[in-house]
Amino acid sequence: MRNALSKASRPLMILGGGGWTTEACSNIAKFAADNCLPTAVSFRRQDLIDNYSDVYVGDLSTGVDPALVQRVKDSDFLLVVGARLGEMTTKGYTTISAPVPDQYLIHVYADSGEFGKVYQPNISIPSGMASFSLLASQLDPVDSSQWRGWADSARKDYLATLLPTDLGGDLDLAFVVNHLQERLGQNTIVTVDAGNFSGWAHRFWRFQKPRTELGPTVGAMGYSVPAGVAAQLARPNQPVVSFVGDGGFMMTGQELATALQHGAAPLILIFNNSMYGTIRMHQEREYPDRVIGTDLTNPDFTALALAYGAHAERVTRTEEFAPALERCQESGKASVMELIVDAAAEQELLVLLDLHSLKDDNHFYGLWYDDTYSEADFSRAWKTITNRFRDKPNVIGADLKNEPHGEATWGDNSQTDWRAEAQKIGNEVHRYAPDWLIVVEGIEGWTEGQQLDRHWWGGNLEGVRINPIH
Repeated sequence: MRNALSKASRPLMILGGGGWTTEACSNIAKFAADNCLPTAVSFRRQDLIDNYSDVYVGDLSTGVDPALVQRVKDSDFLLVVGARLGEMTTKGYTTISAPVPDQYLIHVYADSGEFGKVYQPNISIPSGMASFSLLASQLDPVDSSQWRGWADSARKDYLATLLPTDLGGDLDLAFVVNHLQERLGQNTIVTVDAGNFSGWAHRFWRFQKPRTELGPTVGAMGYSVPAGVAAQLARPNQPVVSFVGDGGFMMTGQELATALQHGAAPLILIFNNSMYGTIRMHQEREYPDRVIGTDLTNPDFTALALAYGAHAERVTRTEEFAPALERCQESGKASVMELIVDAAAEQELLVLLDLHSLKDDNHFYGLWYDDTYSEADFSRAWKTITNRFRDKPNVIGADLKNEPHGEATWGDNSQTDWRAEAQKIGNEVHRYAPDWLIVVEGIEGWTEGQQLDRHWWGGNLEGVRINPIH
């Protein structure tokens, strides 16, 4: 192994799996530091190595940094210790070629039956983590001067991910995580449930000590609350914070009763976006017109927590979080903090506003007005919408009218001329939100100079050639 490492120019070590003791983590960290070996971790194994170490370069998990994905692909030597190299770690088996990787692969795993299932290693080492890390730490370091630049670049990529992105919304979840860590300290045990919200903890919490991260790696909802209660009972002198979505809390939140019964005092953060966010994300991405069963009608979580006898807080804005946390800590008992989050910002989505219907009746109107909804009403609606969302950084524009059809015309200067109306409304929107992208759909009917026989609703933009929008 040492000989192969000495010949590398772009090495990378990946840590993961179970069987790690505090001593094993210390030994593998020494081996990495001695050899200036860039080290990543698999999903929810960030506590295997101090994230402040110069060799730590990030986690191969959901929402993985694209730069780290590319670094795995570009590496010429992979030392994988304890990780299976499964679907999550390899981004759906796309970052490493199968069955024979492009990199020189050394795989260390406790079960020899794992070797070669997907990837054929150059060297297979069946070993527990304690024994391997001890022996590795005792090896003489190799000359790492040839990959110092590679290692420094990998570290800089990781540090760049810690810079918060302004996604809009009233509650800055990056601030929440950073402030939590500042107040609770490095000994804090973090439990994380399944869901998109967990990305905030994965990205911004910097683990420093082993056995401080607890979370399911197979998408099991409902894990975090009972794990937090159990962790607090097992380690009463360490702070415990549990990250959980509203859906996950509704599955096992009753374990608050256990916490109160036995005097455990975890801090439980409920990320409430009133939906099963991850499932909804997949629905909207794969079947945007078939969203079903993912909206949630939740109870009053603060009232529920108080009913159990816990301390409770509800936070809707960034400036409310710090004093709410202080009150939770002063309570000296199990605390629930409900965080009201912007679902789009949480999932890092860019939003294009779209006016589908004139009224609350789910009807798709061909024109932008009718006998009971005037053109002035249409204009006022867009003025209200623009003023409401213009300061949201993740809102990037407006689709002025969904699928004009029927009587809608283009460029004939009539009452039904959608081109003229779209130009007028678009200019009004730009008065309040000058940087927004304005999307104008076409019509269904005939336009001057049309070449195709027919179009679907909103699909006829042939008239733009003769009568463009300015």
